[in-house]
Amino acid sequence: MKKTIFTILICSVMFLGITGCSNDKKEIANEELQSVSNQIIKYFQNNRVTDYENYIFNYVDEENKIVVVGLLDNSEKEQKRFKKTIIDSNLIRFVKGEKFVDEVESKDPVYSNPFIRTYNVLNVLESNNYNYLYLTIRQFQDEEVQTIKVRRELCPNIVEGKNYDFTIKEIDRIENSILSVSSISTILEIKETDKVENKDPIDFNSFIRTYDILNVAESSDYNYLYLTIIQFQGEEVQTIKVRRELCPNIVKGKNYEFTIKPNSRVENNLLSIFSKSTILKIKETDKVGLEQIQDPIPEN
Repeated sequence: MKKTIFTILICSVMFLGITGCSNDKKEIANEELQSVSNQIIKYFQNNRVTDYENYIFNYVDEENKIVVVGLLDNSEKEQKRFKKTIIDSNLIRFVKGEKFVDEVESKDPVYSNPFIRTYNVLNVLESNNYNYLYLTIRQFQDEEVQTIKVRRELCPNIVEGKNYDFTIKEIDRIENSILSVSSISTILEIKETDKVENKDPIDFNSFIRTYDILNVAESSDYNYLYLTIIQFQGEEVQTIKVRRELCPNIVKGKNYEFTIKPNSRVENNLLSIFSKSTILKIKETDKVGLEQIQDPIPEN
C-alpha cells in the first residue's frame, strides 16, 4: 500500500513539474519572440538585405509563438547558414519565400481606375538605395506573405504592425495575389488606416464553381496539395494540384467555392478548366445541391 501511494506521489510531482516547465517555457517564448525578431531586423539594418540575398522576410507569429523567417532557398543547408550567420534560436520557423518584388512604374497605365487594397505591414527594412524601402505585407485573413520594394516617399513614416491602404493602378491584367498585384502594378499612395478589410474588389473576368472535396493528399512540394473534386450531379472526377495557401485547412467531404480566372479559352469540363485557368480563391460553403454557385464560363 505504501509503495502504491509513493508511486502516485512521484507521478503527481512529475506531472506538476512538467506542467510548470511548460508554462515557464511559454512565458519565456513570449518574452523572447520580439527579441529574436529584432535581432534579425537589426542585422539587416546594419548589413542591408542585399548582403544576404537568400533572406526574404521575418515576422512574429504571436498565436503560434514563433518567429517566421522566409528564405528563398529553404533547404536545411541554408537554414543552418542563417542560424550561424545571423541568429540561432529554437523559436524560429523557416518557410519558403519568394523573390523581392520591385514596384513597376509606368506613365501610361493600361487598365482600369485605381483600386485600394489594405495590407498589414509585418516588417520594414532599409534598402541599399535610400529612396526605397522593403515592406513585408499580408492581407486580412490571408496566408500569403510577400516582401515588396516601394518608394520611400510614399510611406516615409510607415510603422510595422499597422494597417495601410495601398492605392494601386493596374498596368497589366493581374491575379488576386500580392505577388501579381505588386509586380505588374503601380502603387500610387500608401495611407494608414484603422480598417483591416479591403475596400475595392478587382474586376476579373472570373467565375465561381462549387466542388465537393473527395480527397486531400500531400504533394512532394509542401507548398502544394492534391485535391480530388467532383461537381454536384456531375460524373467527372478530377485530381488537381493547388497552392496550399489557398486552402490550408481544407477538409475532405466538404463543399468549396472555387473562384477561377481563365488564362485562355476553356471548355466546360474539369480537365480543361483547371489546366487552362488560375485559381484565385477557395472558400468553404454550406450551400448544397441546386443552391450551389455554378457560374457559366465567361466568353474568352
